[in-house]
Amino acid sequence: MDKSDTVVVCDAGPLIHLGELGAVDLLSGFNGVLVPEQVWDEVSHHFPTVLITTDIELTRLPVQLASDVLFKTLVQAFALNLGE
Repeated sequence: MDKSDTVVVCDAGPLIHLGELGAVDLLSGFNGVLVPEQVWDEVSHHFPTVLITTDIELTRLPVQLASDVLFKTLVQAFALNLGE
């Protein structure tokens, strides 16, 4: 199967559940799989084998959270988690 030109950013839930199903290889069709650092830490805590036993190259992506007041206000307004 040819790889798509698409690069994906994974969240913890899908990675954990793909791991539980033994289906992480479904991500092999993408050109890149990025895992934000906060997501990496969450997956490491709940299902660490996903990160070490897969043949898929997962790229740990450092993320710096904005300290902007407007951004933090929007996060609170939409009840989003800053990953802290």
